[in-house]
Amino acid sequence: MSITIPSTPSFAAPKFHSSRLVYRASYKADFEWLVGEVLADPNNIMRGNGSACRPMGDVHRGDNVKFAEFLDSCLTSIVICLPKSAEEPTVAGERVGWMCLEGVDARGLHHRKSHFGISMLASAQGKGYGTEALTWLVEQAFLRYGLNKVEIAVFAWNVEALKSYKKVGFVQEGLLRKSMWQEGAFRDEVLLGMLAEEWFAAQK
Repeated sequence: MSITIPSTPSFAAPKFHSSRLVYRASYKADFEWLVGEVLADPNNIMRGNGSACRPMGDVHRGDNVKFAEFLDSCLTSIVICLPKSAEEPTVAGERVGWMCLEGVDARGLHHRKSHFGISMLASAQGKGYGTEALTWLVEQAFLRYGLNKVEIAVFAWNVEALKSYKKVGFVQEGLLRKSMWQEGAFRDEVLLGMLAEEWFAAQK
C-alpha cells in the first residue's frame, strides 16, 4: 500500500534586516555598551526605567548582574545595528539600539504572551529607527514564536514612544493613574497590547 505524502508548504526564510537596519543577537561583549551607553542615558532611564535618575557605576554592579540574568531569560535579545556598508547592507555594523521579547514563564507559556523592551542610543532617536525595529520584532513574536499577545507598559510622559507603538499597531488597553513618581509629581502609565489576530489581519 502506497502512502501519500502531503506536499510541504513553501516558506520564506526570515530576514534579519529591514530597509535601514540589521538585527543580530546580543553577546556578552555588548553588555558594557548596553548598560553604560544605552540604558544609563538619563533620558532612557526616564523613558524606560522609571526610577530616579542616577549616575551608573560600580555601586550598581548588583543591578547589572540582575540585568544580565534577565537578558539570559529573554526569548530573544537583539542588538539593532546600521548596515556595515552600502555594499554589505545585510551585515551588522554600528550599534544603535537594543530590544527584546521577555522570557515566557509557565504562566506566560500557557497564555502565550510576552512583554517587549526597546531602547535606542540618543544619537539614533528621532529617525524612525525604533518604529522600524519594533515592526520587525512584532513579526518575530507572532509569525515565528507563535505568541498570541505582546504587551508593554509605557510612561505617559514618553510621548514619542507612545506614538511609535501605536503606529506599529499597538492599542491602548488601560491606564494606571498616578502610579509613578517622576520629576516632582505622580504620573500615569499607559498599558498597550497587540493581538496576533490583529497583526495577521493587517498583513497584505
